[in-house]
Amino acid sequence: MQDSVEINKSLFTLRKVILALSDRKEGKLQRAAHVPYRDSTLTRLLKHSLGGSCHTLMIACISPSDSHVDENTSTLSYAARARAITNAPTVNVDPKLAQVRAMAEEIRSLKAEISRLQQLLRLSGIGDAGGGGSGDCSGGGSGMVTASD
Repeated sequence: MQDSVEINKSLFTLRKVILALSDRKEGKLQRAAHVPYRDSTLTRLLKHSLGGSCHTLMIACISPSDSHVDENTSTLSYAARARAITNAPTVNVDPKLAQVRAMAEEIRSLKAEISRLQQLLRLSGIGDAGGGGSGDCSGGGSGMVTASD
């Protein structure tokens, strides 16, 4: 008996949350209405799914029988209110990981620029004069004069 009371309380609170969120999203309220997420465990668990930044799928099950018309109508109106809720999903990114990716991309672009500039130097002939233009002294003698010379 107590379980069914808790389930009904949670479903009633879920209905209040969906009503508050759909009214807010449709622009029916002038000010931001209180969304009672904390009133039940179910709505506390679904907080990020309902009004947060998640993709959410809600399935409404109805009966094909004529004897359940009232229940089907209630379910469909509930589903229509839930459909009026729009979320803005965002990707959660670790700031350090984002910084590492940005630095890796910068390194890639700088390497590409270096290779492009080296190719331009080779094409213009500047890179061939003076030992290959690499900054080393490997083209010829040591450049030192000794006493035996």
